Amino acid sequence: MSVERSPQEAVTALYDAFLAGDFGAVELVLADDVQYTYLSGGPSPQRLTRRGKAEVRSFLMDISQQADLQDFSVHRILPSATTVVVQGSETARLKQQGIAVTSDWVQVFDVQAGAITHMAEYSIPVPSPTAES
Repeated sequence: MSVERSPQEAVTALYDAFLAGDFGAVELVLADDVQYTYLSGGPSPQRLTRRGKAEVRSFLMDISQQADLQDFSVHRILPSATTVVVQGSETARLKQQGIAVTSDWVQVFDVQAGAITHMAEYSIPVPSPTAES
């Protein structure tokens, strides 16, 4: 049984599930053919695209396994009939490198019938100058 959510409710449900580490709940808010595009600037620019629930779930799980999220802040949410634009920031400690990274980001979500069909994240990470022990 699917739950009909507003676009903003779908995005909020995704954030809540991700932050709780509940990747089964993450999948519940994604459309079967979801596409996630991640674009990052900074010293190592990258563009990654993941398609389908399994790839998106795996990508988000990898993030949670590679970094300890210390702060996740939503600064502004701009919802419309089928699109939600979110501005925010986060700080995470990269487990392997032992450094904290702060990112400012904008995420754009397309939502249909209560499910996220497309996600695009534009992120600028800024590493801390020194690793903390």
